[in-house]
Amino acid sequence: MIPKISVIVPNYNDASKLSECIRSLLDLNYPKEKLEIIIVDNGSTDNSIQVIKEFPVKLLIEKNIKGSYAARNLGVKKAEGEVLAFTDSDCVVDKQWLYNSIKYFATEDVGGVAGEILGVEPKTLVEEFQLFKKVLEQSRSFNHSYYPSAITANVIYKKDVFNKIGVFETDWISGGDVDFSWRMQIYGKMKLIYA
Repeated sequence: MIPKISVIVPNYNDASKLSECIRSLLDLNYPKEKLEIIIVDNGSTDNSIQVIKEFPVKLLIEKNIKGSYAARNLGVKKAEGEVLAFTDSDCVVDKQWLYNSIKYFATEDVGGVAGEILGVEPKTLVEEFQLFKKVLEQSRSFNHSYYPSAITANVIYKKDVFNKIGVFETDWISGGDVDFSWRMQIYGKMKLIYA
């Protein structure tokens, strides 16, 4: 049985990269009737809203609370899927992303699946440093001495996980994704798998 998946993408003033992200989501090798794409704008002042409206996706707006975790939480609350996939507005997903991930949910004790995040060709010194230090590598997060963790640029959770442990911490600028994956494992008693 193929589950309905809601892909949730937070956005804030990322109009220049958003089109490429949405196109990659629309190009996913996954049954269209089982796929919901939700873009949650977080009060952008650029032309992000106009860009989003050019595509057949669901647009939500989170104006009350600033931050990507608040935007993701609104997407979680409005999502219709049994599985929730997360990426960022500056990401381009692999065509097989969802198919390659959902097979790991065959085991009931798996609550989340995370995959690698690859950087684009660096254009700035900061991007070169991040690539050199492997800052964004998901596999690095899985070698944590406490528990493995997942970065929300490439992670998929069963919706049931949110029903059990709640949503992302909205007061945090960073680290809410790590906190969520740890809470899932500690309190939800579910596994996080690296694909």
